[in-house]
Amino acid sequence: MPNVTLANYATIAITAVSGVYRLRFPDPGYDRKIDLLNLGPGAVFVREDADPTVNDVNSLSLPANWAINQLSAGGSVGVNIIAAADTTISVRLT
Repeated sequence: MPNVTLANYATIAITAVSGVYRLRFPDPGYDRKIDLLNLGPGAVFVREDADPTVNDVNSLSLPANWAINQLSAGGSVGVNIIAAADTTISVRLT
C-alpha cells in the first residue's frame, strides 16, 4: 500500500496489485480540494474515510477517461485510491 505525497500537479501510475494508494498532502493540517482525472484504461475507486475496494458501494467510482473536480479531502487523511486494473491518474491540488 504505497503512500504518495502530492505536489501541486502529479501524474501517478496506479498498479492494481499494489493495493490502496494513500495520497497525502505536502502540507497536512487543513482541508483541500483536488481535481482528479483518470487517464485510463482501468477504473479507480476513491474514498477518504476508509480504504476503498473495487466492490465497495461507498467508494466513488471513476471510470477511465473521466474526471472529478473540486473533490474535498481532509488535510490529515488525504485520499485513498485503488484501481480495478492498472491505470494512470492525474491530480491537481486546488
